Amino acid sequence: MLPDGHKAVFYNVWAGHTVGRAAFRARLREDFAQLVALLAQGVPKPQIAACLPLEKVAAAMDMAESQTVYGKVILVPSNQ
Repeated sequence: MLPDGHKAVFYNVWAGHTVGRAAFRARLREDFAQLVALLAQGVPKPQIAACLPLEKVAAAMDMAESQTVYGKVILVPSNQ
């Protein structure tokens, strides 16, 4: 349990790869299908700290490395 009452579940994509190639790939396909279904439903909510134009890549790096923002710093092409 995290301090804010949420819980985090970590996923190791390589867990179980030693049980056999076919079983491992079948499990990956199942997991990927579940992930795509969740994405289609909008369940995962990414935390985005800022969206900056590509020209401001240096500022984006400074922001991301400062550890003062909560979420991801996204670079977008200038024509959007």
